[in-house]
Amino acid sequence: MAMISGLPINGQAVTGRVSVGNWRERTADLIGVQPEDPQEGKADTARVRHSWLKLVRGNTNPCPEGANDVVMQQYARAYLWYVLTKVVFSDATGNSALWMFLELLNNWDTQYSWGSAALAYLYRQLDLSCRRKGGTSSLSGFVWSLSVWMWERIPVGRPDLKNPLMANPRGNHDGLHDDDPYRRPTLAYYWEQVTIYTGSSHVRYKCYMNELDTLTAEQVHWLPYVQGRSQKI
Repeated sequence: MAMISGLPINGQAVTGRVSVGNWRERTADLIGVQPEDPQEGKADTARVRHSWLKLVRGNTNPCPEGANDVVMQQYARAYLWYVLTKVVFSDATGNSALWMFLELLNNWDTQYSWGSAALAYLYRQLDLSCRRKGGTSSLSGFVWSLSVWMWERIPVGRPDLKNPLMANPRGNHDGLHDDDPYRRPTLAYYWEQVTIYTGSSHVRYKCYMNELDTLTAEQVHWLPYVQGRSQKI
């Protein structure tokens, strides 16, 4: 998870209980904007919509020039809250930011093992999705990291690279992406420019299942991250 996403695996475990009491007031303290009260007859779910978060702290309302440290930290928390709940810990709705993840961003000095938490959350979601029977059941969690993990190891469903000559972050950390020190390469960047196959999901599903059923041990790249091994896939 650390090599695929760059998320830290050292630090405190992301666990425990988060109080939802006065969560709207606490949100106002942490990101500078207080969510509206729920409509009459609607339950208070301790979450906001991503569309609202982008509206009040996104491109339409960027951090002002010359903002003080408090305001900059509020915008930073809003951005991280969006990323954590949209990508890393997404729920089945895919459009909501749960309050509990914002509370974890209260203290900048606290280092959490976000990578471990993301992996555990994904495992749980995989388990739940395998046991769902509804016609609209879906998978949540850090799903694209699972795709990258699979592409690194097996050929089934692997997309084509649009630019095979692109610098390979797995073997060259002085390549294309090191021009920006804040965009340090991870394994996921190898798949930044890919051709995604489209078409009927039912047809692709049958093809994937057939390919998985006929997959042999020789086709699996068991140790994709070991130094000195061939990086060809």
